[in-house]
Parts: sequence; C-alpha cells; structure tokens
Amino acid sequence: RRLKLRGVSKDYDVGFLADGAVRPLSVIAGEISTGKTSVLELIDYCLGASRHPRHPEIQRQARAALLEVELSGETNVIERPLFSTEQLAYVHRCSLDDLSRPHAKDRRVIDPASAPNSLSMLLLEHCGLAGLSLKQAPGRADSPIEPLSFRNLMWLAFLPNQRLDNRQLLHEQFYVEEHKLRQVIEIIFDVHDEQLAKLGEALDAAGEQRRALLAELESLERFLADEEVPDRIEAGAALVELESREQQLAARLAEVSATMRARTDFADEVRRDFAARANAARQAAAVVRDRETLLKRLLPLRGQYAEDEAKLIFYEEARTLFDPLRIDTCPSCLQRLAESPTIEAGACTLCGQPIVAVSEPIEVKTELAAVRARKREIDRYVEQVEDELTRGRRTYSAANAAEQEAQARLDSEVAQALAPFVAEREQLVREREDSRARRAELERQLSWREGLERRRDDLARLEVRMGELREQIAARRAARPSRDEVVADLSERFTSILREFGFPKLESPESPYLDANFVPHVRGNVYREIGSSGALTLIALAWQLSVFERAFELGHPHPGFLMIDSPQKNLVPDDAAAPDEYRDEAIARRVWDHLVSWADGAGRQAQLIVVDNRPPARARPAIVVAYSRRADEPPYGLIDNETE
Repeated sequence: RRLKLRGVSKDYDVGFLADGAVRPLSVIAGEISTGKTSVLELIDYCLGASRHPRHPEIQRQARAALLEVELSGETNVIERPLFSTEQLAYVHRCSLDDLSRPHAKDRRVIDPASAPNSLSMLLLEHCGLAGLSLKQAPGRADSPIEPLSFRNLMWLAFLPNQRLDNRQLLHEQFYVEEHKLRQVIEIIFDVHDEQLAKLGEALDAAGEQRRALLAELESLERFLADEEVPDRIEAGAALVELESREQQLAARLAEVSATMRARTDFADEVRRDFAARANAARQAAAVVRDRETLLKRLLPLRGQYAEDEAKLIFYEEARTLFDPLRIDTCPSCLQRLAESPTIEAGACTLCGQPIVAVSEPIEVKTELAAVRARKREIDRYVEQVEDELTRGRRTYSAANAAEQEAQARLDSEVAQALAPFVAEREQLVREREDSRARRAELERQLSWREGLERRRDDLARLEVRMGELREQIAARRAARPSRDEVVADLSERFTSILREFGFPKLESPESPYLDANFVPHVRGNVYREIGSSGALTLIALAWQLSVFERAFELGHPHPGFLMIDSPQKNLVPDDAAAPDEYRDEAIARRVWDHLVSWADGAGRQAQLIVVDNRPPARARPAIVVAYSRRADEPPYGLIDNETE
C-alpha cells in the first residue's frame, strides 16, 4: 500500500493507492540513478530480505524502512531499521497514519525463518502456506528438509533486473535453490508431493495454538472477574466522568488560587519588607563566608613565615655553637693551649696552613629581617580580617533575626486571610490526585480488556484460518490437479504472452513450452541457449508473468503482487548495441500493452509494481511517481533533498 523511509531531516514516501484502494498497476518512472530500483529493494527488505540498498544518499538520510501492507484484509505496517546489525522487524497493527496513536505491535525475528515468531512465518500464514517444507534433493528419500520460507516465495513475486538476461531464471547455477524454486511452484499450484500432509500438520499446529489461546482467554477472564474489572463500556463511561470531574476540580482550584492571591494583596508591603530583610541576610552570610574562607587561607601562610623565621635563627646560632676555630686542647699532646688558634693573614695560627675564603650562602641578618617584616604585615592583615569576620557575624545574626521577625509577621497577617481557603484548596488537591489515580487504574483495567479483545480477535482469525485449511484439504482431496495439467496450463499461458509480445519467429521450428521442470523452451531450444539478450528478457518476463497470472486467476496461495524492474531492458533500440531483431520499440510497447491490459482485466484485484525509465503513453496513468534527477523539477529522486 505504501512505503515510507524514516529520515534524519524528513521522511520519504511512495504510495501505491488510488482513492484509498490499491492500484492494480503502479509504475515508478524516471531517470537512472534516482532510486527507482531502491524502492523495490526496500519493499523486499521489509518483507524479510537480508540486505537493503546502501547508496550514500540513503546512508546519510534514512534510518528505518516502513511498509504498509494488507494482510488478510487488515492494514499493518512492517518496520525494519536500516544500516543496523539488528535482524528484527516490528509489525504494527495499524496504518502508517495511525502510528502515533496507541496500537498493538509485534516483534518478529528475521532468522531463523522457521521460528514461530519470525516475519516469514507471519507472512506465510496470511498466504496460507505456513508449516510446509522443501527438500534439498527431491529425488532422494533421505534428502534434508527445510521449512518453506517467505524468501522462497519472493522468487515468484520479484523479478529483479539481474534475472532478466543472466540465463539463471530458475537459479540453475545453484542446485539447491533450483530444486527449491521448482517445489515452490508445485506448492503454489497444489501438486507438491507432501502438500496435503503439511496442510494437515499446519491444521494440527493451528489446533494446538487455538487450545493455548483458549487457555489464555479463560485465565484472563477469570482474573478480570476476580478483580471485578469493569467492561469496556463501563470503564469508558467512568473515564469520561473522571475527566469531567478533573476539569471541574481544576477550574475550582484555579478560582481558589486566584481568590487567595487577591486576599493577600494587602500584604505586599510586608512581603517587600521580608524580601529586603532576606536579601540583607543573604548578603551578610556571603560576607561571613568570604572572610572565613580568606582567614583559612591566611593562617597557614602566617605559620609558614613563623617557621622560616625559626629556621634562620637556628642557622645563625649553629654557626656560633660549632665554630671550627674554637679549640682549647692540642689534638696531638692533649695539653691545654695557652690561647685559642685564629686566622691571621689568611692562615691558621695552629697549623700554619692557608685558609681559602668561602662566601656565606645567605646573608642571615638580611633574610631574617625580610621574613620578620613579611610576618608583621600578615599578622596585621589577619587581625584586620578577624575584626571584619567578627563584625560580619554580628551583622548576619542581626539580619537573620530581622528576617525571621518579618517572616513571622508575614505568616501571621497572611494566615488570617488564607485560613478559610487553605483547607478547601488542600481538599481539592487531594480529590484531584485521587481522580488521577483512579483514572490511571481504569486505563490499566481498560488495557486488560483490550488485551482480552485482541486475544479474542486472534482466536477468531485462527478459527477462520483453520476453516480455510480444512476447506483447502477437502478441495485438494476432491479435485487435485495432475502435475502434467499444471505444466500444460502454464505452457499455454507462457506461449500466449510471448505471442502478445510479438516474439520474432515464435513458432519456428516449434511452439514454446515449459518442460516437466518448468524450464522454458523457445524455438526448439532451452531458453539458456538463445543468444540474444532481448530474447532472454522477453522469455523471463513471459515466464514470471505466466506463473503469477495463473496463480492469481486460479486463486492459488501467491502473495498477490509482482514487482518487475526494467521490463524494456535490451528491447529499446540502442546505437551502441549490435543489431538485434528483439531491439524493437514495437516489442517494448507490446510488453507494456500486456501489463496494462491484464491489470485492467483479470488482474484488477492483483498488484503489479513496475520500474521503468520511460514507460509508453498507455502506462502513464499508472505512474505513481516520476523522478527527474533535476533540482528544478521535483521530485529529484527517492531521497528528494539529495540533489547534488
């Protein structure tokens, strides 16, 4: 129905609706490198593909891809993050326009696809194909079995540009994928060997799920009855009543508050006096804090100066106590000397050795005088700060007392005026909070009821699904087509489409057909042996369309849509290419004629989404967006604000 990219600065949208209904044919047109193919790849990514387009403009602008789809008649939104290692999808049970409103949401894993909570399993359930398996080697009884994945089904719902002419239409290069695709076709057309058995298993699994859901419903209903939870109508009415009551309470509370303000206007002078005194107290407190902080910093500094003074005094005394020339006894004979040795003429009088003069490292008296001067200065400053602190504390004490006195006077005068309203206001506030609590409780109870309703809806859908499975089993048992009939029917449609395309020399030497493995043969050869890329494009289109058209027309379990990228590839004349009978504008036009005609007729309830650079005039009414790659002709491209 609609693709949206959630962006950094804006969102990007591509819609496939007309007057609220899905278009049978939607065309995405425009120049190359504008994001046309990215639209198809992002749809595929939202449906479970492992990769998405990683173009620089998408990396810069987009953060999530959201795909609005119709699942069994109900609108859902599949959301997947972009440029993330998180392999998850979120399925919102609402439309894109209702995402901001409360809604149910499921978290789905991408891998493994067989997980009960996988996105693949959800999509297969809505296609009626959940629970089926594929053999890796169908011819072997002991072949490993893998659950059918919605990704296998997308081989028949998305024809990318690369498959149009690469001679790998049925994945022949990959043995396992080739056999899986063949089995997917058999499953869709009811000729798969194990399909009836798997449908029975799916019915059994649905029965188990139904029993579990019934047990949940019974448990929830018992809980709601025990808790005396009101029904949705009663709870909704109570919520409306509470909301009205809260509005009344809010209005009365506003009236009381306004009255209280009016009654206390006379106290404005007292309020101003109180505010002035409070401001004075704050300023006095700031002065006290400032003086205390300064004093804490000055006292350690004064102590440091006192310590420096003591060190200098000790140094001076040490020079006197330990004079090296003060010797009374001869160190040789130990006899007392007549007089102490001295230094005369630069030599010692005791030993006669010359003494080298050594300068003092510091001038002790000078340094001591300087330290004592600084100490006296800081002592005076400390005394000054202490005096200021004492005065500040007295001022603060007086201001604080004045503030308290003003506060008491204000409270006394205002209390007399407000006394009649305080009790009423408190009662109103209590009633408002009680109402809010009751409303929250009712909303929680209502969510329980909604959960019960969702489970009942799930049960109803499950029972419908079980009924469909029973009908499918009965119908297939009653009239199961043979494999040869299916192959013949597809061959007939394949030939018819090629004939409508105007495929050159179609019947030479024999008519086209699909073999028992659904491989197309044209002009007597398997399609891979045809040398023309234009012929390969026509064959790929005809093969994909024949499977899609017949599955839809016969009501078989196909997703109901087909995406085609560039159906005119290799068909438009090109001067740079070698001459080719398939490069013919008439052939390209007839391809589009078939698409438009089928969408207007038998495929009116199906959906074709086609990307093409320049679709012909007949297809232009189906164009949902045309990208110009010109900044002056919006939209420039899918990321329309990336115009450089």
